[in-house]
Amino acid sequence: SAQTASQYVPVSRTRVRTDLLARLGVDFCRTHGVLPVDEAQGTVICVTTRTRDASLQRELRQHFGRPVSLRIASEAEIQLALTALDRPIEAHDRRRVLADLLESMQVVREDQIGAYAIAADGEEYLGQALVQAGMITEDERLEAVGLAFHLPSINLDQHPPQAELDGILPADVIRSLRLIPLWALDDEFFIAVADPPTVDEMAKLTSLLGLTIRPVLVPPGQLTSRLEELRNDEENTRGDIVRAVVKADLASEAGVTAALRVAQQTGESPQEAIARVGGIAPARIRAALAEQVGARPYRGTPQRDAVLALPHQLAARLRAVLVEVSDNDAIAAMVEPWDRRAVRGLSALIGRRVRPAYVEQPKLDELLETARERRPMLMRIGDAERTMRLLAEASFVTPVDAQAVDVDLDLLRPSDLERLWTIIDNDKRSEAVALDALLPRLHRLLLRPSPEAASLRGTGDGFDSILPVLREGDVLTVAISSPDQVEAARRLAGSRQLALRLCVAREDDLETARIDLATLDISAISQPYVAFGRLLEQSYNIRRVRILGLFRRMQETGEPLDVAAMRLDLIEPGELRAAFAEYLQTDPLSLARTDKLETTTGVGGHIISRRVLEDPVDHALAQRLPLQESLETGALPVRYHEGTMVLAMADPLDERAIARLRRTLRTQFYVQPATRQDIREAAQRAHGRTTIGDLLLEADLITRSDLEHAIEVAQQSGIRLGEALLSTGAVSEEQLGEQLAVQAGMPFVTIRGVDLGRSVAEMLPEDFMREHQVVPLGVEPDGSVTLAIADPTNAKAQQITSEVIGRPTQFVGTTRSDIRD
Repeated sequence: SAQTASQYVPVSRTRVRTDLLARLGVDFCRTHGVLPVDEAQGTVICVTTRTRDASLQRELRQHFGRPVSLRIASEAEIQLALTALDRPIEAHDRRRVLADLLESMQVVREDQIGAYAIAADGEEYLGQALVQAGMITEDERLEAVGLAFHLPSINLDQHPPQAELDGILPADVIRSLRLIPLWALDDEFFIAVADPPTVDEMAKLTSLLGLTIRPVLVPPGQLTSRLEELRNDEENTRGDIVRAVVKADLASEAGVTAALRVAQQTGESPQEAIARVGGIAPARIRAALAEQVGARPYRGTPQRDAVLALPHQLAARLRAVLVEVSDNDAIAAMVEPWDRRAVRGLSALIGRRVRPAYVEQPKLDELLETARERRPMLMRIGDAERTMRLLAEASFVTPVDAQAVDVDLDLLRPSDLERLWTIIDNDKRSEAVALDALLPRLHRLLLRPSPEAASLRGTGDGFDSILPVLREGDVLTVAISSPDQVEAARRLAGSRQLALRLCVAREDDLETARIDLATLDISAISQPYVAFGRLLEQSYNIRRVRILGLFRRMQETGEPLDVAAMRLDLIEPGELRAAFAEYLQTDPLSLARTDKLETTTGVGGHIISRRVLEDPVDHALAQRLPLQESLETGALPVRYHEGTMVLAMADPLDERAIARLRRTLRTQFYVQPATRQDIREAAQRAHGRTTIGDLLLEADLITRSDLEHAIEVAQQSGIRLGEALLSTGAVSEEQLGEQLAVQAGMPFVTIRGVDLGRSVAEMLPEDFMREHQVVPLGVEPDGSVTLAIADPTNAKAQQITSEVIGRPTQFVGTTRSDIRD
């Protein structure tokens, strides 16, 4: 983790070295997508995604005249840093970084991304507009921002900040930058943020603290709650100057009060005004303030190690230097020991009770000169002690938990780390690993790696436990669940001649994603289907796992999307039609005939009204597509609109069906979605084959709503429309049987109670009659046999029956109940 994490440079919050930039030139950097960011031991460090470009490395060495080491960053972050060379970074620039990532991972559609990047200026934090629009969830937003800007993320409620640590920063800085100090590990200072910090914000924090700042993303709502809970103790930074001066008999309370009024008018500090108005030496006022809080003048010999404990910038800002440090206590020499906020902040920072002592500025300056000799105290990422301390500070483990595995958090040994990992819940391990290695963390987004990255999956050699999720130029982002998988990730990237970037995921999420991708060729899914799948997630709350299951079934069976969705009971046909319409930005089509009351004037002036059925389909146009092809493609020409054919399709994203239709129709057409049942019935009507639903409507036996409900039941359960009409109680068995007979062009009879003669009954075996729902009724004078059949439309049953009888036959319709009786 340590070796790989150091290869990524978050350039969007890293100051570019202008002297190095001048050697290359801004135009060169833009053209080649490269940025010089630092220099170490005579080697220039540059950031790019083209880490395998030998010609680029050669040009860089020629420009600088010295060795060049390449580090990686995302293309979007590099472009953001390049933009900052010309002008200040604006909100839409950062939105573009997030938008590019979401589009490359196919989380949102291109049209949605374009609108977000340009027109979401009112959002309070990055990605808020996407969440409010239902395009992504809050969890996905947090993941996406983390991956886009290479930041770990945590749940702030589960991993609370260290108490009192906020005192180390001015309250106005905390509120203006919207951050919460989390934990301190030597010179590492972790802060909670809702948005990635900018270059200027990082520079400001570094100048205030002199520490290495580690930003950690947290949910915005949790951050806001913590900010509201912070103690408002800014008054404690100035001390109670009235009581201090009066108690030291330096001035009367009235005199001090009058001096304070003068300070308000002149803009002086209270100390300056009291000193000038009362004629009091400033040093005596400071001594009085110190005495009031029990801070005595410091006259001891400072411990060198103690003086070097704080960074020079922090000590100079607080005007405080540690002079003595023991196991539980420390003494801080302070010019303003009455600054209680600073005292509590120092106590939290060093993990000891701080007792302030008073010194004048000259003495502090001497101590600060020694503090300048301090060297950074950074533990290496991956160091066992650092990991264990961070796990404890961030509440991944508690003293009680640690004791259960014989670990004392106050006396840690490298061998304790393995035991501490065993007490961290599986769901939290990925969060802990990501925080420890300063890597982005994935959960939901993991289920949709970019097709290009997914195609680079390896097998065997440890590759089965990791998953590539994103490729940018020569950089491959690989998800791992444990630090011991880093070597496998490095080998995978190396085998593809790519540089490696890491992110962290839960082990079970990785396993689920690998299984899904192993059974699904994601690269074979067309872009429209992928985008439509995302719409179903966003607008219809269908889980990503079920969407992948839909795509898998389509690949395995060759079924169109609407048929596969029906088989999986994924979404109602009407809702799917509406979803297609939303995606295509058109109107859905209903091809069912509608009732219309037609009124005419008859003989004698009498008004005659009759109900007619209007068909929205142009039959002559529909007949241009053969019935069989219409049923196979789920398509039907319905009308012309402004000279262009309107084509109803059940799956308007089926590219193979559309190509076939173009060859058959040989004209331009405009596709609008309709349900497959509507298309089937309309096609049969157009080709002169009246459907059972139409016959029942024309006979006034059912209403349009009865039919639509029965169609919905049939599609959900897979039963035939007639059976659905019976199950919903829309028609009786006799009414249905009679119309089925009419549809098939045969008579309908009721045979209940008819006594069949033995010779007639024995013409067919009983099992055969039950299987094909057919019964012989008698032999006609010409020797032919009349048979009753429950399904007059079943031509196959009629053919088989005729072959078994072995003589001419004619059929009449009846009901299943009559056959059974």
